[in-house]
Amino acid sequence: MSWNYLQRLREYRDQESGLETKTAPVRVALCYPNVYSVAAASLGFQVVYRMINEAPEMSASRAMIPDEDMADELPAGGVLTLEEEKPLASYPVVAFSISYEMDLVGIIQLLGKAGIPHFGTERTDEDPFVLVGGPMTLSNVLPLQPFADAVVMGDAEAVLPAILEILRSADSHAERRERLAEVQGVYVPEHHGWDVPDPNVAGPEYLPAYGTFWSPQSELTNMFLVESSRGCPQYCKFCVVRSANTPMRYPDAKEILQTIPSEAPRVGFVGAAVSEYPQIKELLTACVDRDQEIGLSSLRADVLDDEFVELLVRGGARTMTIASDAPSELQRSRLAKGLKERHLIHAAELARKHGLHRLKVYSIIGLPGETDEDLDELARFALEMSRIHKVTLAVNPLVPKLRTPLATASFCPIPDLNRKIKRLRKKAGGRVDFRFLSPRWAWVEAMLSLGGPETGLAAVEVAEAGGGFHAWKAALKQLEQPFAARSFAEETGRSSWLPRR
Repeated sequence: MSWNYLQRLREYRDQESGLETKTAPVRVALCYPNVYSVAAASLGFQVVYRMINEAPEMSASRAMIPDEDMADELPAGGVLTLEEEKPLASYPVVAFSISYEMDLVGIIQLLGKAGIPHFGTERTDEDPFVLVGGPMTLSNVLPLQPFADAVVMGDAEAVLPAILEILRSADSHAERRERLAEVQGVYVPEHHGWDVPDPNVAGPEYLPAYGTFWSPQSELTNMFLVESSRGCPQYCKFCVVRSANTPMRYPDAKEILQTIPSEAPRVGFVGAAVSEYPQIKELLTACVDRDQEIGLSSLRADVLDDEFVELLVRGGARTMTIASDAPSELQRSRLAKGLKERHLIHAAELARKHGLHRLKVYSIIGLPGETDEDLDELARFALEMSRIHKVTLAVNPLVPKLRTPLATASFCPIPDLNRKIKRLRKKAGGRVDFRFLSPRWAWVEAMLSLGGPETGLAAVEVAEAGGGFHAWKAALKQLEQPFAARSFAEETGRSSWLPRR
């Protein structure tokens, strides 16, 4: 066993603040299919950790993909858990929190390195029971079908206690699967096949979600995470949250503030509509008055004003992130985004006025009906903003997702996306700091987002080949029916998979 790897695990553990651990007879290895810094920045991962430890006779120990420099330092049994330093195969239950499709390879790698059979059909009662949940389950879980014994769809708060009791009390994996198949919003491949339940939606009584620790090793350095809202009041056609996690729920500000430890140096408010929380200024003021730095995810430009931005700056913000989400006003209207160019320009003026270092703006290209005129409008608009303040424009190709109105949209061909990117660089690249998500990786994500179980099998080939785009391309090109999940929804009339609005 590598001393360097053990030392790294202990460094992570020793630098965490606020964490409460537990030992119990029924042990769960709670895994995040990415490296520690990403896992530590996941609020959902932290919430599930607490809930497992709150369950009778159960305890959780975390595990994640080793850092790149530790990949060759692993012991024979693969990764070890952070709390107990035990291999995954020694746990009766191995649970994964998966945020998006590209982390599927991480699940396969963690299982493989631990000597746990990848496929649920090959595991016996001597192997761990594999449970999966996380944000990816809001959209399409069919790529997980070959690997998971059960999948918790959507919000876990209302159903996880019942799930954990079944895992604790059942005598066999078969009994666990049979009983879990009766729990609302739990997908059991053996029982459901392609008939996937709709995601759970937790009621307001279960909110807010809040973190269990903070760490300097997190991507969100020393930040305590707490939820300010769940769902989204907007109706953007590309977004899963607006379709699969409604209605909008706002916890009371006092309840949110009660969850925040006074000793946490930084506080991050999490949600799809953080800036639209009715009491957001009250939350920010309370944290700033306690000398806590604050962090917010992407902000909606049309709700920003001087007081809001001044609070961000007092809370240590150096960059402000907003989303235009489309290259032109016409395209924003088609997406039901509702933002006008004047709102985005005003955000740039506020960023300059209050001394923020940079404004970051997200946009999507490759939309249905998009023209060169739309792209030229984006380039002109970006140039205009750059004359006001330093701007980073992050441009991502549209990745159609199930359970959104754009699920039936075509993925823009990679050569066309490359041409669009080249046009934007030519028009505005000299003054605007552009950041582009690779069209090739967006294509892989789209294939997984709309694919069936066979895309999960393709991911096994990719994991065994060491990853990389060429491995994905070779594996996915062999599929007999790309976008099988979307095709199934169209053929069977699954309206919740293909909402119209």
